[in-house]
Amino acid sequence: MFTYQENLRAIAAMCVAIAGFIANDALIKLASETLPLGEIIFIRGIITGIAMVAIIRFRGEMSQLHHMGERKVLLRTLAEVAASVAYLLALFKMPIANATTVMQTVPLAVAAGGALFFGHHVGWRRWTAILVGLAGVIIVIRPGVEGFDAYALLVLLSVVFVAIRDILTARLGHGVSTTMVVAGACFGLGITGLLLFPFETWLWPSGSMLAILVAASAMLLVGFFAIIVSLRIGDISVTAPFRYTAVLWATLYGFLIWDELPDWLTFVGMGLVVATGVYTLARERQLARRGLGDAEPAPAVSGGDAG
Repeated sequence: MFTYQENLRAIAAMCVAIAGFIANDALIKLASETLPLGEIIFIRGIITGIAMVAIIRFRGEMSQLHHMGERKVLLRTLAEVAASVAYLLALFKMPIANATTVMQTVPLAVAAGGALFFGHHVGWRRWTAILVGLAGVIIVIRPGVEGFDAYALLVLLSVVFVAIRDILTARLGHGVSTTMVVAGACFGLGITGLLLFPFETWLWPSGSMLAILVAASAMLLVGFFAIIVSLRIGDISVTAPFRYTAVLWATLYGFLIWDELPDWLTFVGMGLVVATGVYTLARERQLARRGLGDAEPAPAVSGGDAG
């Protein structure tokens, strides 16, 4: 049982993590105005990869590198890569607030996936929340009407892969350290960027572009490690709702950098997605306390972060 002070520190760490993830998204979106996707994630992969090697050496975990080649870790890395590529392709073409909002349906997707494929019990309340959250997404992307952004479908595809990633993460067990999981994701994304080289026209990045990518890499690592701190020092059911600060950060960056401000209908959709996500997390907590939940153990790195 975590103390009040521990949970306060965990909430602060969660807020820092989400701020880091969304800052990474904004910086990567800025870089996409000059550089192609593959080059961006390859350069970021080199930077984060070097940082992860240093961290692994510092933590004395070099002997654990073989864990990255285990089947479950590889499958998780593939899901991470697929989620990131789909999300970034969409992010480069649509408002950051809209893309971020759709990504907040991950808890709903995990709950639905657990029920449909793993036999978890999901009652009518959570199914109702899932359907209301889906209605919120439909309001945000508005299929079939003027203003519909087809790239939002890529974000939904990313949500599916993030849900798969989170379920796989929960099944890794304690034998694989969080550092190895993060390192696998960083290396996997870097390799994927290199594989895209034959299909893109790569440019020599300017000093300013390199600075943006270094900053994005730093923010991504801040996000990864802050969220780990949050999950280790506090109650996940208390801290998880603060993931939705992502919508506030994304709206702020969209307005300040690209002069994008969602219309009132999009704000309604955002509200529905966030409200149903928070309700789903609260319901999971309530069921877990009563010993009725089928929830998986909390993943070490999770929550709709796919940039």
